[in-house]
Order: sequence, then structure tokens, then C-alpha cells
Amino acid sequence: MAAKTSNLVALLLSLFLLLLSISSQVGLGEAKRNLR
Repeated sequence: MAAKTSNLVALLLSLFLLLLSISSQVGLGEAKRNLR
């Protein structure tokens, strides 16, 4: 059970990091477009 829980936490953490990187990339793209 403990291994399953840690696996779930790792999965959630990776998903969160993926979302964060995508949102930051989108934000950078918007900023670059606004600078022009």
C-alpha cells in the first residue's frame, strides 16, 4: 500500500511539473508577442 501511495504522489508531482512547464512556456510566448 505504501508503495502504491508513493507511486501516486510521484505521478501527481510529475503531472504538476508538466503543467507548470507548459504554462510557463505559454506565458513566455505571450510575453514575447507583447514585446513586439
